[in-house]
Amino acid sequence: MKKYFLSAIVLAWGQIIFGQANDFRNPSIDVQHYDFKIKLSDADDHIEGEAVIQVKFLKNSTSLAFDLTQKNSSGKGMVVSSVKEKDQSLNFSQEQNILKITLSNNANVGDIREFEIVYAGVPSDGMIISRNKFGKRTFFADNWPNRAHNWIPCNDHPSDKASVEFEVTAPAHYQVVGNGILIEETTIDEKSKFTHWKEDVVIPTKVMAIGVAEFAIHYSGNVGNVPVYSWVFPENKKEGFYDYDQAPDIMPFYISKFGPYPYLKLAN
Repeated sequence: MKKYFLSAIVLAWGQIIFGQANDFRNPSIDVQHYDFKIKLSDADDHIEGEAVIQVKFLKNSTSLAFDLTQKNSSGKGMVVSSVKEKDQSLNFSQEQNILKITLSNNANVGDIREFEIVYAGVPSDGMIISRNKFGKRTFFADNWPNRAHNWIPCNDHPSDKASVEFEVTAPAHYQVVGNGILIEETTIDEKSKFTHWKEDVVIPTKVMAIGVAEFAIHYSGNVGNVPVYSWVFPENKKEGFYDYDQAPDIMPFYISKFGPYPYLKLAN
């Protein structure tokens, strides 16, 4: 009896997990690339976003849809102000946490097209804006398993992998870490800084992430051609750097068991 009860729990849990993921699947498109321009502030939890999304159409289509949580009764969620394709404004609607876009001309199977979405709001989830144990303000993406759509428009399903860029404008006292390699870090003025990360390896939205905080950063060494870094809070950098400095010794074991590390850096 216990065995059957345990099996039922496992089955139910699996249905919950996979059912949630499948709810967001969009079989009409295959996203090729995301470029997210995000503006953060210390004044409040409001974010401003611009997403440039390149998609390949898998079906003949008169419209397309992305997952994006709309503004709810508590005031949290994203409000889209414009959608464009090649500078041409497109009609759109937000319903049931879906951004539906009407195409100006029909898409054929195999077409690759690019759309620009401007939006803003207070994230209800996915982008966690809070304070760490030292009382310092932080911004961390936590998209697992299908929560990215709470702060970025996307096809929020693990089956759809794409390359991604994050271009973040944030208060100057923060450091920004993200997927891929650092393309640019520029001080705009005494109050703000621009940081651009780019990941060319295709990944699902659940692991597309940025972290924005006051960090201490340490280079731990290379494993082959892969540099290994530690990003920790300055208040406990001694302990953090020591713990994460073990990574270059550990990585070769996993590489020998599972294959080459596919990314250009490891940032713990």
